[in-house]
Amino acid sequence: MVTLQSKELKNLLRNQQLPKQQEHCNSNNIVDSSLKPTCDVGFVLFLEPTEKDDPNWTNMEYIADRVIRTFSPRPTMSHVELVVPPIPDSGGGRVHFATYLGAEGADWQNRLDRRSEGIDFYLISNGSRWRCIPVFAPNVAESLRNACDSNIHSPYSLSMYPTSARPLRHFAWIWSDTPKHMGHCATITSRVLKQAGAGYALSRPSPWYCPSSLYSELKNSLPKRLDERERASLDTTDLESCLEAIELLVRGQLSVEVVRNLGDSRCIDAIRVLTMRVVETSTTENHRIAQKELASAVLRWVLLRSDT
Repeated sequence: MVTLQSKELKNLLRNQQLPKQQEHCNSNNIVDSSLKPTCDVGFVLFLEPTEKDDPNWTNMEYIADRVIRTFSPRPTMSHVELVVPPIPDSGGGRVHFATYLGAEGADWQNRLDRRSEGIDFYLISNGSRWRCIPVFAPNVAESLRNACDSNIHSPYSLSMYPTSARPLRHFAWIWSDTPKHMGHCATITSRVLKQAGAGYALSRPSPWYCPSSLYSELKNSLPKRLDERERASLDTTDLESCLEAIELLVRGQLSVEVVRNLGDSRCIDAIRVLTMRVVETSTTENHRIAQKELASAVLRWVLLRSDT
């Protein structure tokens, strides 16, 4: 079983400014089938707003969209949720955790009985609008999964949006921040990250955050570039295979067969490289492209892989 562990990530961060031709693909230093099945990376998905209003929106969805667009800092994000990597397995379908306006409450969105609906929502209807920010902590996949479980059925609350807008943020403390308390998508995502030990950069109460402010704080907290003395080289053992996997996950045919033929090992190789690109580009003009490519790869992997 391949993994994403803190030791590996430390090596990757130390080498994050390799020449482009190496692209950080290294099976010897990054992937080892003998490593323990744990994961030190989680993923936070952000959805960019639509360019046009959806004619199928309810009145409440229209109001929520206008509130977000009007009071959110730039860049504007309309929604946020979590992806827990299925390492060593999906934990019984506990991979995609989210809450939406009109839903009964926060829950795992990718159970087997919801898979076809999820593929349409994440990969087709909104496939081009997702961004992804990685979060790092020891064994964070297990910690995130436990924190999500403790917040299942937390009621969705549109009424908590005002205290996540700039004029009223200093009143965010009035809301409870305990598990199961109501909240909108950014409130519950922030709460879960803090509970899991992956929200170290989030110094404010969870109700303070809207999707846009949560995006900005997580992006700004990504590791910075290291100086020349801290760089080391990575021996590329199969660059062609790694780049091919990235191409298939990001721009290839949207197909179950493609992802399952790649297998978890090659998908994780590709996602590891794309994760580091997000880190590398966090302070450059290319950050949006890198975040979108990571989002595409992560979503295709977790939604189209065999559920084991």
